Amino acid sequence: MKRIFILCLVQILISSCTSEKRDSARVQADQSKINFDSQLDYAKKDFKDMKVAAQVDGEKLSWEQLRGSDPALKELNERLNEQALAFSYAWAQHLQTEEEEKKSTLNFFGPPVQKELEDVLGKQNVSMSEGIEVSYKEATDYDKLAEFANKTLQWSDFFKANINHSKTYEKLFSQQMRRLNGMAIRRYILKASKKEKLGMEEYIQKNILNSEGEAGEEEIRAFAKEKGISESDLDEQMIKRLGAIVNQNSRDQKMEAYVAKNLQQDPILIGFPAPELKIQAGNLGDSVPQWGDKKNPNLMFIGHWSCEDCPETLQSFLQSKEKWKDEVHGSFVYSFPESDRLSRMGAEAGFCVESLSSDSFWSFLASMADQGGEVDENKINSAVKATSVDFDKFRACFLKRQFQQKVDTHLAYAKKMGITSAPLMVFQGQVLPTPTDMRLLTDRLKNLTQSGGAEGEKKGFFSRIKAFFGLS
Repeated sequence: MKRIFILCLVQILISSCTSEKRDSARVQADQSKINFDSQLDYAKKDFKDMKVAAQVDGEKLSWEQLRGSDPALKELNERLNEQALAFSYAWAQHLQTEEEEKKSTLNFFGPPVQKELEDVLGKQNVSMSEGIEVSYKEATDYDKLAEFANKTLQWSDFFKANINHSKTYEKLFSQQMRRLNGMAIRRYILKASKKEKLGMEEYIQKNILNSEGEAGEEEIRAFAKEKGISESDLDEQMIKRLGAIVNQNSRDQKMEAYVAKNLQQDPILIGFPAPELKIQAGNLGDSVPQWGDKKNPNLMFIGHWSCEDCPETLQSFLQSKEKWKDEVHGSFVYSFPESDRLSRMGAEAGFCVESLSSDSFWSFLASMADQGGEVDENKINSAVKATSVDFDKFRACFLKRQFQQKVDTHLAYAKKMGITSAPLMVFQGQVLPTPTDMRLLTDRLKNLTQSGGAEGEKKGFFSRIKAFFGLS
């Protein structure tokens, strides 16, 4: 009996260890998983060979194979390369001392640009310098962007400096993934068709499409409506062209679903990183309305209240203030087109309210967000009257336009970060996805509880909120 008990105990321990290893492997797989709009599974892999772009079903794909002759990929690669070179050049200029008379070399880890260097720099508002020569080097890893004066510039520095850099890479990544997705589907089906000793198209018709008919006119017209094509443009030739697109889309979706369900066993591995929208926000000091302790994690709203998605996002930001002002530091930056006269009027009004009462500023924002729609003077007056400030004092400030310069400072700050559209919500430098996610955030934060001492509370809250945002 004792021997049986020991054997059972050993079996339990082995099973437990195996389960732990399996759970650990699952956690690692989840951490490396790449989110992409596809039914196929993708994961990040650090290939030692920089020439390897991806691996599909055990077979490695080179960058030449992945990029091929895709004109969109070529254009996006060139645009990102030019932005990176101009940023690296400006960084080198910053490091170069005035006393240096001899030329210094900027080692740029990327391909030579296809245009004149002066034109590339000028497009990014960077001037040429006689004291800097550019040497193009083959990339040795995904982190290093450039070297100058015994210092190293990282790609992460480049992406955080201006959101447009991240957006360019985001477009490049999506284009690469779409091309890889199509290549992977064809490779899986080709391998399966050879196994059944069938031609690829014969295999597709037999196992995937099952001789289904083409799209009907009703389906084509629905597709045209979705794409914003008017009924008056739907002549016979247009319907035929759209029909071909609908049929191809249907074919592609069915092939993808079939491969995901029947042929793919392991994730497709990619060697290039997924994009992250980040901003390295500088310090505007007292120019930025803020709440909470500056030592706490920072949640920043960039925008106003009358643009698309702005009211919902601003309301979520203000709700976060009410619930988590002791754990989070919040800051507000105006951003709108410089030609938007009405938004400027509202921004100047907001600063007038803030000059009279910092707490009333947040109430003013809440009222403006609740009213929604286009800004006008009546809405502004109504929002001001809903606060505790002296209305006559507000009007005196507002009519004198005392805060034109402060609004200009905000717009210049947003422009420097590359903000071209609002709203943006930024948590610890990470740009958050959508207003919907922020509404979910507010609901989730209501359920968070704190435990431990003061320092433990802060760390515990920080880890939970990071996990919610997907930053852990």
